[in-house]
Amino acid sequence: MKPLPKPTNADQAEAWYGQYFEQGEKIQKESVTKYNYRFTGSFMTVGKYKLFELQPLKGDAAAEYCFLSFDKVNGVMLPDPYYRHRMKIKAMIPPPPKRNPANFQPAPPKKAEPAKKLEPAPPKKIDPHPQESGREEPRRALPKSKDQAAAMDGWAI
Repeated sequence: MKPLPKPTNADQAEAWYGQYFEQGEKIQKESVTKYNYRFTGSFMTVGKYKLFELQPLKGDAAAEYCFLSFDKVNGVMLPDPYYRHRMKIKAMIPPPPKRNPANFQPAPPKKAEPAKKLEPAPPKKIDPHPQESGREEPRRALPKSKDQAAAMDGWAI
């Protein structure tokens, strides 16, 4: 494959990588390991194409190739490491404009609502001995007449 002229803007870059994709030998994503490379997590989007970074199976050095794909299944091995393609693409795409501090506008103030009059809460009754009040046992009813026996426990005979 003969070298293509270098692109100068983002639209030309998509056309440039499109020509590489059309002229190159198509391989499956799974067959990249046959070339002793593996995918890393890095990729760039160039128009409708994705450019993936490759590394050798053994070692962490930069690969001599990168993988260009259209549908994430079939792709083309491109010469030059991923970082060189990334530098070319970033050089073509202008950086986003920086904010000018003079153009800063604070958020509009919120409308102040009239303050509501708070009523004091009614005083709570405080039990002076909270532990003792829970320990009381219910008292048994006393007989109404003297002839009647007092209420007994169920255990009493």
